[in-house]
Amino acid sequence: MPQLRLGRALTALQTLSIQSQHAKAINATHGEQVALRFGSRCIPVTVTVMPQSNGKRINALLSADACEQLLVPTPIRIHLKREADGSLRLGPLIGVLAQGHRSLRQPFFNQTPYFAALVTMGRRHGIPTYVFRPRDINWETQTVRAWVRSPRRVWRRATLPLPDVVYDRVQSRRLDLLRSTRDAKRRLNEMKTPMFNTGFLDKWDTYAMLSRAEATAQYLPDTQLVTDRDDVVRFARRYRSIFVKPAGGSLGQGIMVLRRRANGRFNMVHYSNRGVFRFRNVTLWPLWNRLRRFKRRRRYVVQQGLSLVRYRGRRFDIRVLVQKGHDGNWQISALYARVAVPGSLRSNLDAGGKAINGPRILRRIYGRTAGRRVLGRIQQAALDVAKTLEAEMDGPLGELGLDIGVDRRGRPWVIEANAKPLRQMEGPRRRLALSILRPLRFAQSLANF
Repeated sequence: MPQLRLGRALTALQTLSIQSQHAKAINATHGEQVALRFGSRCIPVTVTVMPQSNGKRINALLSADACEQLLVPTPIRIHLKREADGSLRLGPLIGVLAQGHRSLRQPFFNQTPYFAALVTMGRRHGIPTYVFRPRDINWETQTVRAWVRSPRRVWRRATLPLPDVVYDRVQSRRLDLLRSTRDAKRRLNEMKTPMFNTGFLDKWDTYAMLSRAEATAQYLPDTQLVTDRDDVVRFARRYRSIFVKPAGGSLGQGIMVLRRRANGRFNMVHYSNRGVFRFRNVTLWPLWNRLRRFKRRRRYVVQQGLSLVRYRGRRFDIRVLVQKGHDGNWQISALYARVAVPGSLRSNLDAGGKAINGPRILRRIYGRTAGRRVLGRIQQAALDVAKTLEAEMDGPLGELGLDIGVDRRGRPWVIEANAKPLRQMEGPRRRLALSILRPLRFAQSLANF
C-alpha cells in the first residue's frame, strides 16, 4: 500500500495517474477503469501509469474534476489502497468529533492545541485529519464543513467528505448529551462508520468491570454505590477517611472527603464548582444533607481513603496515558506525576496541580532500585486496566488516562480511569509526538489501511 504525494492535474477528465512502482504495488494497469473512493465519496476514474521518476516530489496526479468531485485537497500526502472488491481507496480520512464555540483562536476550548497537533501530525504522515462538530455535517450531501490547519498554522474551514473513522473527543458529559451530539453519533453508527473512545467511563461501572477480573481487582480501593445513608455510615466506621464522589464526575468536582477525629466526629471538605467548603468537628448529617440534594440528579460512590505517599508533604498521583497504535497493542505513551498545591486533596492540573517527572519523584521517595520496581508495578497496573476495560466495553478503545496512587509499600492503587483524558501539550518532544501519532495510527488500522 503506497503512500503518495498526490497533486492535481489540469488535463484529462477523471483520471488518476500513478508512477509505475506505485501502480505495481496495488496491481493497477494502464487504462484500467476503476471506482476511486475518498471518505464517503466515490467516482469512476481511469488509471494511467507514469514512468518512475526519483526526482519529482509529486508521484501521483488526480485530474482537477476528480479532485472537485471527491473533495480531495491537493497537494496532499495520502495512502492508496486496493480494496477486495477491486476499487481503489485514498485515505484514511480521519474525523475528530468535538463540540466547540465561535472563537477562531480556541474553537475547541482547552483541547484546541491538541486538535491542532493531531491535524498537523496527520498531514505529515499521510493520514488526512480534520476536526468537526455535529452541526458541521451536511447529511444530504454527506459532507462536513471541517476545521483544518493551513500551512501557516491557523484554523480554516474546508468542505470534505464524511470520514472513514471518527475519533470521539467530545469533551464533557454535558456536551455528549446534547441532542446534536447524540443524533450525529446515531447516524454515523447507522452508516457503520467506525468510532473509538465514544462515551465516558462511570466510576461505579468501571469499578464493577475491574473488580470482576483477577488481574485488576488487586489495584482497587474498597468502593460502594451510595443507595442510602447506611452505605456512608458503614464506610465511615470501617475507614479513618472516606471519599464520596459523583460516579460520572471529572476534574475532582463534587468530591466530599471525610476524616474521622479522635472524638468520633468528622472533618469534611466539599470540592464544589462554586468553591471549597470546609466543616470541622461535625457528624455525618451535614454530608448526608448535601449528598441527598445532589443525589437526585446523579449517582455517587463512597470509597475507602488510601494512605498514599506524599512528595514534599503534598498529595500526588501518577497520570499514565496508555494508547494503542497501528498494531492494536496497548503501550504506555506518557507517565508523569500530578502534585497538588499545599493543603489540597486534589492533584488535577485544572485545580492547580503541577505536572512533574514521575520516575524522578518515585526515585526520590523510594530510592533508585526500589523506585524502578514501583515504576514497573505502576506500568503493569496501567496495562492490566486497559486490557480489562477493553474486553468489557462495547466499542473500540484506543486510549485511556489512568490516575494511579502508590502507598508506602509501593503498591499501586487505581484512583480513576478516563476515556477522554485532557491532553497537555508539554513534555519531552519525542514522547509528545508519539502520543499524538498513536491515535491516528489506531484510526488507520480501524479504517483497514
